[in-house]
Amino acid sequence: LRGEAELQKTDVNAKRIIVREIGKQESKAGSNVSLTIDLDIQRFFSEILPDTGSSGVLINVKNGDIISMVSKPDYDHNEFSKSPVSTKFWNGVLNDPLKPLINRAISTNYPPGSVFKILVVLAALKEKINPHTIYHCPGYMMLGNREFRCHKKEGHGSVNMHEALKFSCNVYMFNLAKRIGIEPIHLMAKAFGLGGKTNIELPGEVEGVVPNRKWKLEKLKKDWQMGDNFNSAIGQGFCLSTPIQLAVLAARIASKGKLVVPRLILDEANKEPSFLDNGVSKEHIEFIQNAMYEVVNTPGGTSYMSRLNIPHIQMAGKTGTSQVVSKGANKQDLSSSSTKWENKNHGLYIAFAPFDDPLYAASIIVEHGGSGSGAAAPLAKKLFEFIFS
Repeated sequence: LRGEAELQKTDVNAKRIIVREIGKQESKAGSNVSLTIDLDIQRFFSEILPDTGSSGVLINVKNGDIISMVSKPDYDHNEFSKSPVSTKFWNGVLNDPLKPLINRAISTNYPPGSVFKILVVLAALKEKINPHTIYHCPGYMMLGNREFRCHKKEGHGSVNMHEALKFSCNVYMFNLAKRIGIEPIHLMAKAFGLGGKTNIELPGEVEGVVPNRKWKLEKLKKDWQMGDNFNSAIGQGFCLSTPIQLAVLAARIASKGKLVVPRLILDEANKEPSFLDNGVSKEHIEFIQNAMYEVVNTPGGTSYMSRLNIPHIQMAGKTGTSQVVSKGANKQDLSSSSTKWENKNHGLYIAFAPFDDPLYAASIIVEHGGSGSGAAAPLAKKLFEFIFS
């Protein structure tokens, strides 16, 4: 991009007066680069995301173009073009506890929370679990003398697989994970973009973690337990992902299982992605799409309050709430307004729109936002209404 400056070689006398020119090297223009970023959408997305720690990625479902990528808080990049860089500015960004120098979209891992349930259900469907299977949710599930709770204290009652996604029932996912084990879930998550770098054209990307027996044995020198199945089934425990990975997950669901690969540099070589080769069927993904539609557009769905106010355009989505600290013995509500900010859950959301012919998929994470439905889903609503209005 930079190119090369013109270079002149000359002889000068004692008074530094040029006597003759020895040689000259002409300047060379730098290369051009065209980005996939849409400036208007980038500006709007940046404006609506909170400065207290958040990130968002918007991706074109058809070809993987990154339309917008935002990390907040941000800083004035022009300060780095000054020579020297202001000590006050440098110390400010370096010591800021919110770490504005980190690109959260690719360099920060978060537990995916209930967004991960999509992959649990896909794995269960591939393992021939009937989607009409009913499990009863009383608000918890016992494993020995340990209680694994659902987010709805009184429970969801008897629900099938479709309803479990719509209402984001933890207990249903515990039962699925107990039945199929971690390996099918691990493989499904890897196929849909979690647990590995997307190889976006930027430095500093981290891989995330999709755990299984082998991973735990190698990293922690411990055997896998049934409780690990339960924690993984709701995107907690060892599970970690980046916002760009979650956007890829949403795009691959929206495209009915195509191998959407994100890119920032626009070129003519990009071709329409092929379908994933992992045995997941189009019908299974359509099952997930329809459940995500109901999450947003039917009463009782976890993001029903964030449905779009645009005629003939609907959004499909999935909320996620990831714990920052353990609830502990007192089982405090880590989403409540009375909880200390640094202890509040992160709010996550993935979505795609329009539902009938998806064009864009998005992921949004609001650190310590309390919940995905309360903090992240309303921002997706604003984003898509801006795009399609």
